[in-house]
Amino acid sequence: MLCSNFAGRVLCLLLLSAPLARLEAQYLHASTFAAQSERPKIVADPAGRTRTRHTVQNAAWFTGYGIVAFGVIWVLPEDISKWPKDQRELSHLLDAYRSPPVWDQDPWFWNYAVHPVLGAYSYLAERNYGESRWRAFLFSTATSIGWEYGVEAWVEHPSAQDLLITSTTGSVLGELSYRATRRLARNGFDPWEKAVLLAINLIWVAQRGFSAELPGQKQSK
Repeated sequence: MLCSNFAGRVLCLLLLSAPLARLEAQYLHASTFAAQSERPKIVADPAGRTRTRHTVQNAAWFTGYGIVAFGVIWVLPEDISKWPKDQRELSHLLDAYRSPPVWDQDPWFWNYAVHPVLGAYSYLAERNYGESRWRAFLFSTATSIGWEYGVEAWVEHPSAQDLLITSTTGSVLGELSYRATRRLARNGFDPWEKAVLLAINLIWVAQRGFSAELPGQKQSK
């Protein structure tokens, strides 16, 4: 139900382009420390503080993307957003918890192409740090549920397809992207491989640029 109308498609495009904004922030942050001779390791310490930090950071990024995108659609005229004002009330949100998800009638492309890509993005956000497949899958599932029941439920009832497809298919796509990224990263990224990386794992680039370092490796000075 996320992408069934013009406003939903605007939202999907915002979410799909969100890693570009994160990438820009990554490079701005990196430029501040350009004079440093050594960067910190990308690996969780024994106490798990690094793991907690990047998971919280990922959750904050995806929450922020959703809120901003939802806010943009909320203020659009009703004839553009297709979200009736009479449905923008607390009772509509509560209905999402009183009845099961519905089987929506969205186009095939949005349910089975766009949503899996979004699910892959959230999966890779954790997997790119070397986290387990299960942890990445659970994070992807949490972001999908959070959107359906915490944001979109204010206007549309949770979609059964979205809940079933987003994190499951997205995790498969994400794992394939992650494994391909690791293979490309063995000897660093040449110009062609950088182009491939942008296509298959934009989240990796947003998180660490074109560094080929894998979690647990020492970074070169």
